[in-house]
Amino acid sequence: MNSYKAGNTIRITAEFRDFANNLSDPTLIQFKVYSQSYNLVGTFSVDTISMKSSTGVYFYDYTIPATGYTNQKMYYEFYGEVSGSPSLNRGSFKVIFAE
Repeated sequence: MNSYKAGNTIRITAEFRDFANNLSDPTLIQFKVYSQSYNLVGTFSVDTISMKSSTGVYFYDYTIPATGYTNQKMYYEFYGEVSGSPSLNRGSFKVIFAE
């Protein structure tokens, strides 16, 4: 698991695939962050033009809160719909104050 300093901005990426496992551009993309206890910290819109690396690959630059989450695991989720079906990408990272 990756560790990042509180207050830093990190880039998180996700790939969306169709049922044939081909990269596919989703609709209704959102980025969500949850605390270690699975409480929603925030929901953010993903711009399908400026936050797109290539077909089916999107990113969000998330600024970790400077306080309140140090030494905790945080979870993130990309949500999108591919051909009308939900597609989720989840992961986690640890928040540290210093190395």
